[in-house]
Amino acid sequence: MTATATQLTEFIIVGQCQGTGYTLWDVAPAPTDPARRAAVLEELGVEAADAFGSVETEYGANAREAVDNFLSLMRLQSGLDDYALTPDSRTDCLGPVDAIRAHGASSTGIVDIKTAIQPGPDCLLIRGWHHFDTAPERRIHDGIVGGGFEFPTGIVAALIDDHRNVAETLHLATACAILSAAGQVDRYVLDRVVCLGELRFDGIVQRLHGLDGAVRSAHAGGYRTVLVPACQAREVRALGLGLQVIGVRTLREAVDYLNRQAAGAPEVTEEQSRANKHGLALLAWVLREAFPAATAVSVHVPDRELVAVLDGGTALWDLGGDSLPAATRLPVSTYLTALLIDRDEETLEALGWQKTEEPHVFTVTLATL
Repeated sequence: MTATATQLTEFIIVGQCQGTGYTLWDVAPAPTDPARRAAVLEELGVEAADAFGSVETEYGANAREAVDNFLSLMRLQSGLDDYALTPDSRTDCLGPVDAIRAHGASSTGIVDIKTAIQPGPDCLLIRGWHHFDTAPERRIHDGIVGGGFEFPTGIVAALIDDHRNVAETLHLATACAILSAAGQVDRYVLDRVVCLGELRFDGIVQRLHGLDGAVRSAHAGGYRTVLVPACQAREVRALGLGLQVIGVRTLREAVDYLNRQAAGAPEVTEEQSRANKHGLALLAWVLREAFPAATAVSVHVPDRELVAVLDGGTALWDLGGDSLPAATRLPVSTYLTALLIDRDEETLEALGWQKTEEPHVFTVTLATL
């Protein structure tokens, strides 16, 4: 619930401005009695001045919000967009952090991952990771950025509660938890699934060793939905555990799935997916037949941010926000519009393409494929 003006509390903030950041020493609610408030401010002001610090007041629903509001004001005054708390600030006085939970697994049980973001210098801190992997921060950070997301600003902290002797298995869950803490993934849906997958630096979800055991642990732990590398989804379904198995090729696909669940969007069945893949394959064949001399043919899906290109007559590539596998989830009846290059209108009409009112634009439907 958002605090109203009558719910805001005045806080006293004590610390020291370092020019490019602020070292927080303490923060506490200001006394409501005017005389007591004046006396406290005077006393703290003398003590802070002796240590070359200062005393400020700011309103907020809690201590953390008051400090955030104060830092926003300091950014305006200093002209520094990255003005924040310094690493040596006392952050325990800000109160509990609203941690986000995600879940991974190993053959021996569930692995809980908690993440939170606090004001401060931009950094990623991971605690409790398996010592075998000496640089998880770099892999997770680069996997998120390489996957097309903006990495959160501030102090991003992740705590692994008993890694159960796995490391790479937890990449996907940790990345999703960080994005959820930044508001890019629905936290409640994330808490109901187990995410299993190793991230490459470009956000691709790679094959995992020991996946079967981790999936069995997820099932035994009461979870009924697992996100796994797409290349292993079939073998996970073959375990016969009755789980909803979601195969993802990229971090982007995992995030899209979680947010669709939050929005209540219906899922596409495996049969529909196969049919749509067949439709796209036939579309590629049609384009090759229609444009044998073309170097590139653009295909736009109406009402969707997707543009695919047949390059050199051999492959279908995605230039939009969604990956090409996401396009396979389109209904088979979707109309596709081709913006023609080296067009041959007679050939197009013979292949079933229909002219539109726009010059040089034809449509074809995959409804009967």
